[in-house]
Amino acid sequence: MNKIIVFGTGKDSRTLVKWLSKIKTEIICFTDNNADKWTETFYGKPIISPDFVPDKDFDYVIVATTTYWKPIRKQLLKYGIPINKILLPYGRIRPEEFSIYKKLFNVYGIMGLYYNRRKRYELFHPSILGLFTDHNYFSRKDLYTAIQQNSEYISGKVMDFGCGTQPYKKLFKADEYIGIEIDIPGEYKNIGITYYDGKHIPFENETFDSMISSEVFEHVINIEEIMKELNRVLKTGGTALITVPFVYPRHCWPNDYRRYTYEGLKNLLISNGFQILKCESNAGYIESVSELINNYVYENIHNKVIKGILIAHFNIWGSILSKMLPKSDYIYLDNVILAKKIS
Repeated sequence: MNKIIVFGTGKDSRTLVKWLSKIKTEIICFTDNNADKWTETFYGKPIISPDFVPDKDFDYVIVATTTYWKPIRKQLLKYGIPINKILLPYGRIRPEEFSIYKKLFNVYGIMGLYYNRRKRYELFHPSILGLFTDHNYFSRKDLYTAIQQNSEYISGKVMDFGCGTQPYKKLFKADEYIGIEIDIPGEYKNIGITYYDGKHIPFENETFDSMISSEVFEHVINIEEIMKELNRVLKTGGTALITVPFVYPRHCWPNDYRRYTYEGLKNLLISNGFQILKCESNAGYIESVSELINNYVYENIHNKVIKGILIAHFNIWGSILSKMLPKSDYIYLDNVILAKKIS
């Protein structure tokens, strides 16, 4: 029987534990980077500090997160844990590892792993599959297209402000790419990301050649203060690609403070030393209404089959009607602005 340590105690971990074969595996403990959890239990097993993982007798550490598996792998390697003992079901599974996964997971579990990994990818890189599965299909699809079309303006030393998982990083030809996130006590700190205190970005004046910030400004309560910081660390003549929602349900609650029209966003940038190069709106009236309906379906319909059918239905009809009916940006989902620092 394989002895397993599961790294992570979030939603992905709960899903993964359900898929583990109870006959062929034994979970000896969980581990998590959140120190507040180290005195707790999870599924009846203790949650330990990652520092103690090398001292345990185990066959594999399974990294149970679709988001942070890369930095966690680096963390475990630094502890001296052999790479062949680190399993990344939500990352890339090497061909030689597949037999291990077949032993640890049932057929349903393996299918679920691949589906969840693809679903995670679809969140920011929507394909035709998203038309049938994603309740935010129109906003995600148009955002990816807009950022891709403007990627040529983002180069050199690049700052990704409010970077999250840096989903658009591969679109840019950057000499250096630095992700910036706010430091929230008790939350996991992603290796390779620079954290700031919510007021001061820890870089010298005119450090960056360009910057991107996607779907972040609505979460910044002191936006005027932060705009001055963004201007300070960006070089004169440097470009900024910014996307911010206009019509969108509340999210990351309670840290969701405002919505912008493109005129409001232009005014914010101009008053802080930027010149507007491009200003576009993404996903018009029909797509916006379809997506709002699908957000209602996603939050309020609990039968997964019915939910899936309805989401696909409204996405398909939204796609068809948006091509048949007159265009209108009276309601739209997102602002996309390209600006240049002039002072």
